[in-house]
Amino acid sequence: MSISLATSTRDIKMDESVKYLKMYEEAKNFISPQRKKWHKYYDAYRSYRQTGKDPWKANLFIPYTFSTIEQLLPALVLAKKTFTAIPTKELFVDTAEKNSKLLQYQWKRAKMDLRCINWLKSALIYGLGVGKCTWDLKYNKRGQVIYDDPAFHNVDIFDFFPDPSSIELDLSDADYAMHRRFMSKKELEEAGFDVSLIHGDSSEVPQEKRQRYTTEGLQPQVQKGKIEILEIWIKDDRVVTLALDGGSQLILGEKDYPFQHGELPFVLATDYPDLHSLYGIGEPETIYSLQVELNALRSQRMDNMNLILNRMYQLRKGSGVDPKQAISRPGGIIWVSEIDRDIKPFDMSDIPMSTYREEGELKSDINTTTSVGSYGRGAGAGGSTPETASAVNTMGEATSSRNMLKANLFEWTGLKRLGEMFYALDQEFVDQEKMIRVIGDEGAEFVNILPEDVLNHYDIEVSISPPPPENLALAKSQMLELYSLMREDPQVDQIKLKKIVLDSFNVPSLDGLVQEPVMTLPNGMPVPGAEAGLPAEGGMPQGGSVQPPPSPPQQAPTISRGGRPNPGKKLLQSVFGGRRIPSGRTGIKGVR
Repeated sequence: MSISLATSTRDIKMDESVKYLKMYEEAKNFISPQRKKWHKYYDAYRSYRQTGKDPWKANLFIPYTFSTIEQLLPALVLAKKTFTAIPTKELFVDTAEKNSKLLQYQWKRAKMDLRCINWLKSALIYGLGVGKCTWDLKYNKRGQVIYDDPAFHNVDIFDFFPDPSSIELDLSDADYAMHRRFMSKKELEEAGFDVSLIHGDSSEVPQEKRQRYTTEGLQPQVQKGKIEILEIWIKDDRVVTLALDGGSQLILGEKDYPFQHGELPFVLATDYPDLHSLYGIGEPETIYSLQVELNALRSQRMDNMNLILNRMYQLRKGSGVDPKQAISRPGGIIWVSEIDRDIKPFDMSDIPMSTYREEGELKSDINTTTSVGSYGRGAGAGGSTPETASAVNTMGEATSSRNMLKANLFEWTGLKRLGEMFYALDQEFVDQEKMIRVIGDEGAEFVNILPEDVLNHYDIEVSISPPPPENLALAKSQMLELYSLMREDPQVDQIKLKKIVLDSFNVPSLDGLVQEPVMTLPNGMPVPGAEAGLPAEGGMPQGGSVQPPPSPPQQAPTISRGGRPNPGKKLLQSVFGGRRIPSGRTGIKGVR
């Protein structure tokens, strides 16, 4: 089943098009101040430098905003997303797993792993990422169905015009939302629209987009072959398609709402929610003034360095010295009659050391604001003294809690609504049996989906599993601290502990590096039947010649059962993320 926004031929009054155009203008004017700020934030992300009046002055842009966003993005994109259909009644249990696998399959079919990048990047830059969820039906040239599933399309935030009164991220309080598109006449005809009344074949680039193109180094003024189209989605009522042709408006189509779920098809993701606005807060907004100050400070230091290396001179009038000779150059000579009178350099003092400390404070303020520290940026501690493992661990925990909230917010506001919308579309459009292939941890699995399998009622839940530690330096520091706590603990298998530590440093091969101890007799021969790590028959110790029984070992660095837990065990749980440690990963007795 396909979705078309076209309508049958019908007379529509001109005042209706005027009404829709007025709605569009009101929505556009409402967010006009917000769009001006978005341009600043996008410029900061792209490290865009305004052309200065003095060409000799430094015009540096330190890409701290860029590094902040690109550091936060992988943790959200690379996290594994799992959709689960939870039955609302015991009667629906049998098909719950099928529906969960169907959602996982459709996630891959819609290329959501790729589309999430721009969706979430928009949320991090502007504070809001917008996507549109519809049902797509596509055929190849031979008329065979090649796609018949939910689809997700990223929507440029500059082309999204929601109800100005809406503040809820699920758009539950919005009566309508508009999506501006630029389509060719061929695309409109394929969608079922009558284009005979459209006279133009191009459209001007909107002013707000033109400014962004300037940041990207482009200068397009006209989009040839593209018509400006406005899709007006009126919740659970109708969808109106309006063509803005050369300053006039023409209704191309108007039809009943195409989806039974009745919701607006837009799915929003945010970085920091705003209490009083649908548009959230992005990372550049929180650090914009600090970024400007950092740029100015570094540019001033560069100017000072240039003036020191390329000095200015005082020339006595009438000295006959050619000013071009005073330009600094390798092997240059300035011919003068009296060196003390004809020419004298300006003495430029070096910039004070306090400016270097100020730069460090600026970066610290940015790191504190964004929760992306120097270790997260791969820059180390940034000071002359390296951070201790405990300090690194503390910073990592603070960063992880902020990032975990971001991931959960993305899950609650974006992914859950997307999963519910996918499933609502399945209930409406899955009208025939289909075989799907689901690729999981254990390989490919084929699942047969029947129309009646998706008709039951389920709650759709989404879980996000974090990717491997994004900060390898932090993970290594934790592992070294773990080793220092447990290397003398007699209850710990030291061989296995060393292998875990080496494995955390990605040592290519551990074979032969850590050897199992072998018990030997005084003549150097191994004791028959002795196995590494186990006492030989008769209680003889291993790892060397036969020796007298060892003295009682010193008290292990652990606390009695009535006290607090072993700090080493606590750290181990931190290293493994609080998850159950697989059997064989550690030699610590009793730790699971």
